[in-house]
Amino acid sequence: MSAFEIFQQLCQIPHKSYHTQEMFAFLSGFCQRYGYEVKIDEAKNIYASKTNKPKLCLQSHYDMVGVGEADLLKPLEIYIDGQYVRAKNSSLGADNGAAIAVILELIEANADIEVLFTNNEEVGLDGANALSLPIRSNFLLNLDSEFFGEIIVGCAGGFDSVIEFAQAQAEIVKTQEKITKKTTKNAKAQNQKEIQTEFQTEEFQWICEVSAFGFVGGHSGVDIHKNIPSSIVAFALLIEQTESEILSICAGEKSNSIPVSLQATLGLKQDFAQHKHSFIAALQKGLTQSDKNDINNIYLQNKNKNLICDYDERYDSLRVHINADSGFVLKFINNPKSTTYYDKDTFVKFIHTLKHGVHVWQDHQILSSLNIAMIQEDNKNLKITLKARANTQDLLTQIKEHIQHAIHTACSPKTTFTFSHLYMPWQRDLDTDHPILQKIIRAFGWRHTEITQIHAGLECGILQGRFASMGLRGIVMASIGPTILYPHSLNECMDLGSFEEFRQVLGNLIRSL
Repeated sequence: MSAFEIFQQLCQIPHKSYHTQEMFAFLSGFCQRYGYEVKIDEAKNIYASKTNKPKLCLQSHYDMVGVGEADLLKPLEIYIDGQYVRAKNSSLGADNGAAIAVILELIEANADIEVLFTNNEEVGLDGANALSLPIRSNFLLNLDSEFFGEIIVGCAGGFDSVIEFAQAQAEIVKTQEKITKKTTKNAKAQNQKEIQTEFQTEEFQWICEVSAFGFVGGHSGVDIHKNIPSSIVAFALLIEQTESEILSICAGEKSNSIPVSLQATLGLKQDFAQHKHSFIAALQKGLTQSDKNDINNIYLQNKNKNLICDYDERYDSLRVHINADSGFVLKFINNPKSTTYYDKDTFVKFIHTLKHGVHVWQDHQILSSLNIAMIQEDNKNLKITLKARANTQDLLTQIKEHIQHAIHTACSPKTTFTFSHLYMPWQRDLDTDHPILQKIIRAFGWRHTEITQIHAGLECGILQGRFASMGLRGIVMASIGPTILYPHSLNECMDLGSFEEFRQVLGNLIRSL
């Protein structure tokens, strides 16, 4: 089979992160069928080799970010759109399925290589962090780069942070009689004041159900500078000026994806039927006047567009557009109720203070960024998940301190937070004249190449550390790949021409070693 035919086959196997069992079985069986010795570890990483002295190790991960149909664990319907291949209503999984397809084609051709397939890369580089499989060659080529012609020799580090944001609470002073025994023969009654907290309730006149539409998402590293609308940031802007509180909210897909989905319920303090126009004006004001996030640039570029459209009085619903393609549907329900809530003003202030997007630029390169990725409810708490990235250890520390400052500035003292899935930046250690790097450049032939570092998390830095712990030092690493646009989103697509040339470059490189 050709590499593209193999890729089509891979698209029929559900393999979003944490649901990779079928892909694990397929890859293990494929390698064994062609005579490769297969080893696995507890993290379900797969190592395969046919010789004792392979020329190089090709490495890729075998999970994908599931958005749309892929998130539902359905086979993907892929189609050709001009020079690109896409998946219908789904992320494509070319990250990293394109690399797997080419590796399997090389295995079919009996290439003198060893391969390493890592598991659950998209959710904190879990497989690489737990790797216990040594390799034999002294050159590992990662195939997770997403722009053909780039030779990656360094990447950002990062971490996840989860902030638990509680429902609104009030302090209640309670007095109780306490008996204090002075001696065994007498006792004295004392009044003791005790301060307790309990969840506040509010009487809401109307309920508003909010649903996002048309957001496409993107990679929180390589796409973070593109001003792709975030459903979470846009929601904060939308409700900022309204007289409302948040009753429930769920948003986002993965920590390393710019969020697409959002479902929320608002409690309105006023009678919507009587204050309809003022509420709509508040929505418009929040979207058009706020300048707290990069996303606002999109609104300012399109001042003349009517942000509110398609109001339907029959169903008390309206559509709010933040641009031509995306926005929110709001459904209003006359249902007076007294209930607990999340403080809207605190939530909005926190989102603005975090500052979703690029934090530090230098020489047209992104050096640090923050993605407000997901919101989930858990026992009267909102769990807000962030993905932070930085290309140096100092900037990684700086953005961690920024998150802590935002929590202390905007949230209550009882707000809790954790940091996890920390990985250090892969800082460049290859000179341009290194023999391996020169062979990679020559493998590209007449094609333009650029040696660079990227603002995304490749596994190379972690793998270097894991191999060092096994006594394997001095392994040379670099990363290449075909051109993949809008990864981790419904618009993800792969350039077919670059995919074919990527195959040729790998073949040239293997023959030159």
